[in-house]
Amino acid sequence: MTSKNILITDQQGKILYMGSDLNEHTDVTMDYPVAYPAGKPEKSDIVIWLSNEKKKMVRICQLLGIDFCKVVSKETEDLLIVANLYNEDIKPITKKNFFQEKSGRPIINTIFERREISVSCDINRSIISLTINGQHFKVSISGGYEKMVLASESGIKYFAPSGADCCAVLENCSFDGYANMEKINGRAFNEILRKDVADALCELSYGEKKIIYSGHSSLLIKKECLMLNQVKYNVYTLDDAESTRRRLIDVNKVYKSLYEKDIALDSGHMKINGFRLWGSAGELRHLEEMLQKVSSTKTTVLLTGESGTGKTFLAREIHNNSKRSEKPFVHVNCAAIPYQLMESELFGYEEGAFTGAKKGGKAGLFELAYGGTLFLDEITEIPLSLQGKLLEVLQNKTFFRVGGTKKLNSDVRLIAATNKNLKEEVKERHFREDLYYRINVFPIELPPLRDRIESINSIIADIYPEICERLEIEPVVVSYAALEKLKRYYWPGNIRELENVLEKAVILCNRNIILEEDIVLPEHDEFIVKPKTLKELRESCEKEAISNALRMFHGDKIKAAQYLEIGRTGIFEKVKKYGLDVKED
Repeated sequence: MTSKNILITDQQGKILYMGSDLNEHTDVTMDYPVAYPAGKPEKSDIVIWLSNEKKKMVRICQLLGIDFCKVVSKETEDLLIVANLYNEDIKPITKKNFFQEKSGRPIINTIFERREISVSCDINRSIISLTINGQHFKVSISGGYEKMVLASESGIKYFAPSGADCCAVLENCSFDGYANMEKINGRAFNEILRKDVADALCELSYGEKKIIYSGHSSLLIKKECLMLNQVKYNVYTLDDAESTRRRLIDVNKVYKSLYEKDIALDSGHMKINGFRLWGSAGELRHLEEMLQKVSSTKTTVLLTGESGTGKTFLAREIHNNSKRSEKPFVHVNCAAIPYQLMESELFGYEEGAFTGAKKGGKAGLFELAYGGTLFLDEITEIPLSLQGKLLEVLQNKTFFRVGGTKKLNSDVRLIAATNKNLKEEVKERHFREDLYYRINVFPIELPPLRDRIESINSIIADIYPEICERLEIEPVVVSYAALEKLKRYYWPGNIRELENVLEKAVILCNRNIILEEDIVLPEHDEFIVKPKTLKELRESCEKEAISNALRMFHGDKIKAAQYLEIGRTGIFEKVKKYGLDVKED
């Protein structure tokens, strides 16, 4: 927050201070900025200087490194200089005797590092008009004069008041703050500000924020309270939404690059690169440390969790942070391959192995991933008849093509993923137990989005630029109200569903800001988070405790009742109530 975008009033709405950035929101003509804070000239600032006094011309030329003899002659009556401060690479522009020209209103248009400055001269009225980054000011010239404007990328930075020693600002590298109070003293903000801005200020309560639109621009307004000597003042902060959006995007790029940059820590022969998960909870931080270690090895990793939690993203991160990152990463969605083609896709086939086999045969996915990583997504979809061959590859690092007689070597790092409970799959004989223990070397369970809802900010920061790039539109900003609406949703589809909702919001939003009404969620309420009642929590705990006790005593209800310190009649009733009848071994 800077003082240039601040408006301070008393409780009656009388303006006490108005920053220079707010002039464009006024309905009255300001000869020059109402106020600016104290500061100092900095490298890359733009200086606009004009005078008709030769002594001043000599001094300013020396300060700006300009050859005085080349720009000033005996006939020179006035001189205008536009220069990039402390930068010798960019040559200054000089204009002399501009009030004596007969060509109407000469205009100087130049661009310094993407900042446009327009200086126009009204010969008949002796007025200099300045336009700097959309801010418009007029300066009257009469008699002996010296005027100087200092501008930064955000607009007017310093405007010399009458009688000021302009050159002293550049010599001392500092200037005092200034407020032209006679322009605003005793006037209410609704008498000076544009009506739409004034109305927005009147509607605000303390601590609130509001967005208003005007033409092609938008304005973020915030109202706060200031207490000085037991007197209350209203402080309004007015920020251009476009510049705010750009700052957010720039900050996000910096934030992202910090994580993408390799940490490059050496631990023995193991190189640990930068690794990041979405979220900052202690559990995720511990998981991140484990992944840093396992990514540098050849260990098989098993990723579990609900559909859409980011298992594919995490598999790629493990590969990218491994020693095999320069080798292929082969992603196989086992659910998308027909059962009868699964073996030939994974292991390849020889010529003539079956009807329709290609001449010369075909390499399988294990061969394509040689030296790299093979990611078997939805591994439970592999048929039981083929799971034995997969187990042999993992154990012996060799396999045969379909119809082949030559044993091929396998050098792949396996990452498997599933959204099912593998223990239950083994129990129901849908998955081989020996294969389960072979791939369950380093299990990683990704929590659903609803259990790490606070990490939704960083998830959005990662995925929305990609969405905007894919849709070929400008990056957008998610408003606070929209973010809060996203946090209240249950997200049964996890991050994948969040991507779909954000893509729709990006399309629906106006002026590059996603508002609450742009977030379209399912109308039915079964996905809204509803906390359990005390009765539901108590029954859930009771059911789990009785179930565990029955398992411990092999279905013996009497021993389970004694262990739980409840009556015999009570345990029989609760077993019936919860459907926990366990047969005795």
